[in-house]
Amino acid sequence: MITMRNIWIMMLGICLFGCGAGKQPPSSQLSLTWKLEKDSVEARYFKNTFCLTNNGNKSLTNNWVIYFNQTPIYYQQPINAPLEIECLGSTYYKMYPTEHYQALPPGETITFTILSEGNVINVSSVPEGAYVVTTDEKGKPLQPQNVPIEIELFKPDTQWVSSRNSFPYADGNYFYKQNDDFSKPVDCDMLSLFPAPVSVPPGTAAPAHRAHLPLHWFPRGTMQFSVSSE
Repeated sequence: MITMRNIWIMMLGICLFGCGAGKQPPSSQLSLTWKLEKDSVEARYFKNTFCLTNNGNKSLTNNWVIYFNQTPIYYQQPINAPLEIECLGSTYYKMYPTEHYQALPPGETITFTILSEGNVINVSSVPEGAYVVTTDEKGKPLQPQNVPIEIELFKPDTQWVSSRNSFPYADGNYFYKQNDDFSKPVDCDMLSLFPAPVSVPPGTAAPAHRAHLPLHWFPRGTMQFSVSSE
């Protein structure tokens, strides 16, 4: 039987739960944007930019740490930068404010450009799985909150530049150029591709015949055939 005392306890629990659910840490209002600026900068490095935006209604102080995953990359930390990226192990990283960081007002974005060792030529190497952990006034960590990461589109003319190879960027223009080579006339006849059968006079045994048709591909899209018979 439900008594008045039980009803008051249920109402009190609902009120406490509602008040607790409404107190969201400011970290839940963060978003990240990552952009590959240019590949092969200063020998073996590439330039990339993180943009951290405060979408909340309060300033973001220095009581936060953002964790994310990325393929193993060495970050070259700039001098006097407001943010720092540290590798915690293999593909696990954290980004946190330095002593040069200033509180980020609501609606504002802080841009952090950094050099990294290696090459990023596909979206499989970009940062992902970010979340932020903030602390309260007593330094106690609050519940982690997801941070969405927007990856800007790659631009082949500035990003597919590698000093370690000369391979072209395999975009649509490259493949159209490759396929266009097949529309050009080839200086050969059908017998160059398909050998004529050996004639066998009546009453004689058919000679053993084997045809070899090696196919070779060359970078400019030309094809060469050679036929030999035994």
